[in-house]
Amino acid sequence: MDDDVVQVQDDTIQDDVVQDDVVQVQDDVVITVDPGITKKKFFLICESQQVYLKLDEEYYLFLDKLLPLINGQYTLGQIKEKMDLQDNETVDKAIAFFKKKGLIKDSNVEVYTKVEMEMSSRQVFEFEFQSFFEKNRKIIKGLYLILILSMVGIELIGGISGKLNLTIIKEAFNGKNQFDWSGVQITQIVLMFLGFGLSIVIHELGHIITATAMGAVPKSISLLLKMGIMPVFYVRYHNYYAITSKRKLLILGGGIWLNIFQALVCWLLLGYWDSWLIAAFLIYNLGVCMSCFTLLGTSDGYYIVSTIFDLEGFRWSMLKRVANVIYKRNEIITFIKDYRNYLYILYFIFSYGITFVNLYGIGIMCIKYLSLKFINTAVVIVIVMSVLLINMISMSSKFVKSLKKLIIN
Repeated sequence: MDDDVVQVQDDTIQDDVVQDDVVQVQDDVVITVDPGITKKKFFLICESQQVYLKLDEEYYLFLDKLLPLINGQYTLGQIKEKMDLQDNETVDKAIAFFKKKGLIKDSNVEVYTKVEMEMSSRQVFEFEFQSFFEKNRKIIKGLYLILILSMVGIELIGGISGKLNLTIIKEAFNGKNQFDWSGVQITQIVLMFLGFGLSIVIHELGHIITATAMGAVPKSISLLLKMGIMPVFYVRYHNYYAITSKRKLLILGGGIWLNIFQALVCWLLLGYWDSWLIAAFLIYNLGVCMSCFTLLGTSDGYYIVSTIFDLEGFRWSMLKRVANVIYKRNEIITFIKDYRNYLYILYFIFSYGITFVNLYGIGIMCIKYLSLKFINTAVVIVIVMSVLLINMISMSSKFVKSLKKLIIN
C-alpha cells in the first residue's frame, strides 16, 4: 500500500515566509473527503512529493478556503487579507508546514519513502509500471470481473458435486496427503517451490487488478525482505487516498481474495485427485491468508484494521514519539505520562508477537508435513527467535538514524 498518512496537528512551526512573498503550491496538491467506515476522513494529497496527510474537519475546511489562493497570484499578505481571519497566525503556520513538506513550489525538500524506515523490512528493488496499467485499464477491469465469475463458478461446482467439504481440508492438515520421501521426484520439489513463488505473485496481482478496477492505478512494486528473510511485495498506488474507504478495503483484501481463490481450486482438485503437492498448495495459500494479519507495517492486516477503525497514521505516531524520546531526552517523562504511548507499545508487542507465532506455526507445519521427525520443536523456537533478534539488531542502527526524518519532516 501507499505510505501511511500523518495526522496534521496545530503545532506546525513558523518559517521564513514574508508578507511580500508570492506563494504557489505544487500542481498536484488536492484535498479530499472519504465517507469512511465509521466516520468521515479528510486528506491532503500530493503525489509528486509522496505526501498523504490526514486532516481533522476544521483544518480541512480551512484549507478548502486557503488552497485556491495559493496559486502563485497572491502574496502572503494578500492571502491573509482574502482569508479575513482574526488570527492570521494560522495562515503563517499552514504555509510554513507546506514548505516543510515540500508542497510549495521551489522548496527544496528531500522526498523519501517511509517504508524504507521499516525496522522489520529491507527493500531489495523497486519497479515502476504506472503507464502500463493506465493504458490497459479496461482489459484489467474485464479480468477482474472474469475472476469474480470464476470464483463463483468454482463454489457452485464444488457445492453441487459435494467436493468442497471440510473433511478434505482437515485431512490435508492432518497429513492424509503427506509428503513421502521414498516416492518423491526432484521435479515435484521444484514444482512445489515454483508454485509457492507463483502464489505470492498472484497475491500481489490480486491487489493490482482490484486497485485498477477501483480507480487507484498501481505506480510501482517493491520487493522487501520482512524480518530480513521473508520476501514480500509492496505496491504503491496513484490516487489511493482519493478513493473511499470501502474501495480501499476491496483493494487491501484483493491479495487475500486471490489466495482464497487458489485455495478453493486446490480444495476442489483434492476432491478428485489425492495429491500431497495439491494439499501443500492448499495449506500454503491458507497460511498466506493468515500471515496477512500480522499487523506489521507492510502487512495487509495493518492497513485493513487502520482503514476500518480510522487509525491511519497510528504507526507513524508511535515512531515519532519514539524518535522524540531518542533525540530529545527531556521527552521521556512526557512519554511515560501519556497513556496513548502504552497503546503504541502494546501494538508493537502484539504485531511482532503474531509474527513470531506465524513463523513458528509455519516451521512446525513444515516439520510435520515433510516428516522431519528428527527436528525438535524447541529447535524451531530457537531458530525463529534468532532470526527475529539478528534481524532487529542488524537493522537497529539504520532504523534509529532514520527516525530523525520523522522529527525533521
